Amino acid sequence: MKEKLQKYAILIIAVGVFIILAIFIFQKKTTPSQPTVLTPTPVPFEFINVYPPEGEREFPIADLAINFTFTAAVDVSTTQVQITPFTTYDISTTSAGTTLSIYPKEGWLYNTEYTIKIEPESKDGQKLTQPIIYQFKPIRFVDSPMTE
Repeated sequence: MKEKLQKYAILIIAVGVFIILAIFIFQKKTTPSQPTVLTPTPVPFEFINVYPPEGEREFPIADLAINFTFTAAVDVSTTQVQITPFTTYDISTTSAGTTLSIYPKEGWLYNTEYTIKIEPESKDGQKLTQPIIYQFKPIRFVDSPMTE
């Protein structure tokens, strides 16, 4: 009887070793998971609109800013501006950076046709496929007879 117990003991130990080896061999190797880092999808840099609209417009003040709005923040340091006829200007953006404002230092001359060509670049380096050409003619604001 002792011999039978020894036989079974050896068999039980062998099966146990086999099961432990099988667990180690077939166990799925897991690596510590890396935290998922979400990177925001960049917004395509596009021109939305300009204010005031193109064309002949009444300007209540001669130094009215021309505002160009974009889908992403504009990098003022790389934006190229050309105004014809030449006039000195200042350039700035809103706090969000999506509206670019051009102010004439000495005011727009009334009854003068202007062309502004801008080649903006977003803060993340995107450029438009072509420059923006904006043409306008400021005329003196005339009070309506209805307000007198």
